[in-house]
Amino acid sequence: MMTPVNKVLVADTFTTADVMAGGFPLNTLTIVGMESQPYSALSNGDTFRFARIKDYRDITLVDGTVQNIPILDYGNPISKEYLKSEVDAITPLVDLAGAGTNFIAPVEDVITIDLSNLHSTGIIFPGNRYVLRLQFRDYYELVAPYSRSYEVIADATTTLASLAIGLAARVNSDRYGRAQATVAGNVITLVGLYKPDNNGVYSLNEFSMTELFASLYFTTPRDSILFNNYYQDANAPAIKVNGTMGRGYWKVVRDRENRALGYRGFTNRTWFPVIHPKLWVREGGQYDTIVLEQERMFLSNDNQYRKNTPLTDEVYITAGTGPAVANAIIPLIS
Repeated sequence: MMTPVNKVLVADTFTTADVMAGGFPLNTLTIVGMESQPYSALSNGDTFRFARIKDYRDITLVDGTVQNIPILDYGNPISKEYLKSEVDAITPLVDLAGAGTNFIAPVEDVITIDLSNLHSTGIIFPGNRYVLRLQFRDYYELVAPYSRSYEVIADATTTLASLAIGLAARVNSDRYGRAQATVAGNVITLVGLYKPDNNGVYSLNEFSMTELFASLYFTTPRDSILFNNYYQDANAPAIKVNGTMGRGYWKVVRDRENRALGYRGFTNRTWFPVIHPKLWVREGGQYDTIVLEQERMFLSNDNQYRKNTPLTDEVYITAGTGPAVANAIIPLIS
């Protein structure tokens, strides 16, 4: 199998008109045929390509007149017969057309710990050492997760509410922590924090989420024999709601666009000086996502056997514009 050839196009607007006539803004997406014929000339089963206006250039015609024409950035040729699955291709397009957008904002992991039934009775034992241990798996550079522990030693005045407040305060004061804690009554809510080192369109670091794990245990220093034993109370479990990186979030789109430059030969994305074409993603933007996967056949020159090479076209377009693109693709591949 040959190396996959992926194409990522990020656009602001979409049109089915003939962009070669000019007058369309930069970063406009359209669908054209293999000879750049407009969308209106295409029919079901025709091979087509996505094309985005990346620049305008003046050319001098034979009669001496100067015409300003768009320079197009093309995607891969897309054929109905080569789609990996016609159903898998059409279903998301139909869903997008009906929903109006498929943008999903990123959400971090959320963990809640209710102390109301701690020790089954909700009674705090003075002298106990209560420890909230958090594990973080957001740094892909680390093979294993790293952890932080926050503790409160109870005294005669400690209540469930003050224990929750004390643990939360220690979480929030940790400059190396990757979570934010809030308290409501006896309930501690922990929310993962974004890594702050990947801001900006041309960030060298990629976007990642905090994978957060938590557990609450206690020790009994007053016990001369079992003082070092760890006890985890099943009556105060850590209930987790998994987060998501979302879909069409601008940092995810930025990283996809940046990675795709490797298929065009721009493989240096980390070492100074980083030189590559302009990234078209807008900082803070929201995008609809369209992905078409193909398995195009080719003849190998070594054994003449039929083989496939995977091709993927990813289109990210301003949220709310995706249904127009989906409705234009469906008649060509259904």
